Amino acid sequence: MDFALKSATPVTSTLGKFFAIGLMCLSIIGCYRNDVVTVEISIPGLKNPDCGTIIQNNFNKYNTPKITIVQNVEFDFGTRTALITYDGRHTALRNIQHWIAEVGFQADDVAPFPGTQEKLPEGCR
Repeated sequence: MDFALKSATPVTSTLGKFFAIGLMCLSIIGCYRNDVVTVEISIPGLKNPDCGTIIQNNFNKYNTPKITIVQNVEFDFGTRTALITYDGRHTALRNIQHWIAEVGFQADDVAPFPGTQEKLPEGCR
């Protein structure tokens, strides 16, 4: 028995070319996800703008020139909460909470890291 391999027939019709290009475009568009997430986090130690600056500066450490992970932070000192918008493709809520805790603040149910509260200014303890 002889088996002959037939080469694939190239797409030569105009309709076939448009179909192939359209299919490629749809597959590329379908792969892109815009996962911008906004969450409200309770921060009991958030008493004044100095506390917010400490948290914001820590967030800035995780941003790079090409990727802005934490995109926006709005502090409400009256309710001691922060409305945080971040890129969900590059981090998760638990990381955001830990980034707040590593500078000495409780974030929702995540306790401040040991020894960090003592380093905070008196007005943020």
